This record gives sequence, structure tokens and C-alpha cells, in this order.
Amino acid sequence: MTETAPELRRRIAGMPDSPAKAALLVELASRLRNIDAHQALAAAEQAKALSAGSGDRAGLAAALRSIAACREQLADYPGALAEAAEALAVAEACGDRDGQASALNIMGLVHTRLGEYDRALEHYTRVRSLLAGDGDPQTEAFVLNNIGLVYRDLGDEDLALEHFENSLAILRGLGDVKNQANALSNIGTCHRRLGRHAAAIASLEESLRLRQQAGDRFSQTHSWNNLGNVYLEMKQYDRALECWLKAQELVTACKDPATQVYVLVNLGRLRLETGDLDGAVEHLDQALPLARQVGDQQTMCAIHLIYSQAYGLRGDRERALASSREHRRLERALQRESAEARKRQRQMRREIGAARLRAGNAGAGRRGGGPPEE
Repeated sequence: MTETAPELRRRIAGMPDSPAKAALLVELASRLRNIDAHQALAAAEQAKALSAGSGDRAGLAAALRSIAACREQLADYPGALAEAAEALAVAEACGDRDGQASALNIMGLVHTRLGEYDRALEHYTRVRSLLAGDGDPQTEAFVLNNIGLVYRDLGDEDLALEHFENSLAILRGLGDVKNQANALSNIGTCHRRLGRHAAAIASLEESLRLRQQAGDRFSQTHSWNNLGNVYLEMKQYDRALECWLKAQELVTACKDPATQVYVLVNLGRLRLETGDLDGAVEHLDQALPLARQVGDQQTMCAIHLIYSQAYGLRGDRERALASSREHRRLERALQRESAEARKRQRQMRREIGAARLRAGNAGAGRRGGGPPEE
């Protein structure tokens, strides 16, 4: 039976410093990452110090990968890339192919978050090459999932869906329930964007059931949030509200401000669409300081747009104009910052066939694919 995070903590507390203790700290970080990424990072940092002190290079590489994954989740992308690059170098020195693949996968995911899709696919191509033949199937599953995220961001939902479904097939074969739930969530989002609402709900509800069975409260937040998006598109406002209120309850308990912002903004959108202007402003008032805290400029831009609409409908012209001006200022700043990224994205769309080959898509039919993020 898998140990819980509190059980792991108790076992670690009674152990002397050793490679075995470092390995358990990495495992603890993995359990905590979706609950409290800061605590997970602290455990991974402790594992790094122990492994470096004992000269355990394999343990050091594992700890570095764990730190990189935590920093990616905390949106510290430069930090994540630096730790993953160090992990890659250590794994190369050890001749650890699976370790190299895992580090490159994290680097690819970070580049995806940054909109650097060409660089992400280059990393994923290297991973597929490393895994060819007898590599770790779970890592291959994660990589295929992340390639799906690239194509989803590029607007090719069908190609993204193909990768997510391949990913799910591998994970079902491995019995990896946690990541099956992640794959199903990504599949559900693709179906929603393709307008297949019934299929989206079926995938998202299956994902939610798996997460509830596993007791993964943080990831349940994503399931409820994504279900709310489907019901909003279907104009089933009561059901959308029910989903987002459940998501809000869970994400507040998990203390994850980045996800909490998205839930609050969705609640604000819903209140605006249903005419509850005071409710919309109340949710936005909660969301804005959190968006500032995590440095999410794009969400701040969206918040001020909704503010301007809500204040305008309330007849508060002065606040509506102020919010509209702030929305335009943020929008111009985002346009300037992302001009080069958009240029790369257009280029990737033009070359999507070639990108598909570079990503090793021909090999996808050989084994399938797998997921970490939503």
C-alpha cells in the first residue's frame, strides 16, 4: 500500500542521513507537489543537500529533477530550467538515459509554458530518441502528453487529442491511476474546445472520479474548474456555478494562489453573464491581489476587462473607464512582450507537419503516450 505524506514524514524523521533518506524525501516531494508546492520544494532541496554531501550522483539527479518540477509548478521558469539543466548534466555523467529523458521532459514543459514551442519540441524529440527501444514507458507517456500540450496551445486540437489518447493507453497499461486522471482531463478539454460537450463531460467526470478515489484534492480543483467551463459554454449556469464553488472550496484549502485566481475569475465571468454585477466585482476583488502576487499579467488584463464591463453595467462610469484604461495598458504590454513568441507560434503552425515528424510522431503508434499537466 502506498504511504501517505504524513506517514513518509514520520519515517523520514527517524532515519539517519543517507541516500535512502534522500530518496524518500524526493518521494515526499512528489506527494506534496500538488498539495503544497513550497513544502515539496523544501523536501526536494533537503534531498539535494543530502545527495550532494554523500556523493550520490543518481540521488542528486533525482533531487534536481524534483526541484525543477516544483519550480515549474510555482511558475519559477528560469529556476526550473536551471535545475533541470543541472539534472541533465548529472544524468549524462552517470549514463542514466531515463534520468536524461525525465530532465529533458521538464525542460520541454517549461518551454511550452513560455510559448517557446519549437524549443519544447526539440527537447521532446531528444526524449523520444533516448527512450526508443526499452526506455521507461511512464516517461514516454509523460512526453507524449506534453507534446499534446504543445499542439493544443498551437490550436491543433485533433493532433493534441491523438497524443493525449496515446498517453492514456500507456498509462492504463501501467495501472497509473493518477496520471490517467490527468490524461482524461486533457482529453476532456480538447473535446470542449472542439464543441463535443457530452464527450468532454464524460472524460472530465471520469477524471474527477479517479481523483476522488485517490484523495487528490488539489487535482480535483482542475476537474471541477474544467467542468464549469463546459457548463458555461452550454449556458447551464447553475451547474457551472456548482462546479466553480466546489473548485473554490478545494483550492482555498490547498493554498494554491495561481489556481485560485483562475477559479475566482471564472466565478466573476459567470456572475457577470448572469447579471449579478456585485457578485462579479466581489470575486474580482479577491482575484486581483492574488494575480499580482503570482505575477500573472494576462489574468490581470482579463480581470480589468471584466471589471470595466461590470462597472459599466452598474452605471459607475468613472471606475469603468479606469478599469478599461488599465486593461488596455496591460494588453499593450502583453502584446509587446509576446510579439516574438507569436511570431514563433505562427511559424510553428506553418510547419506543423514537419514539427509532427520532429516530435517522433511516427513512433507514437509504436507504444502510445502519457501525461503530467493540465
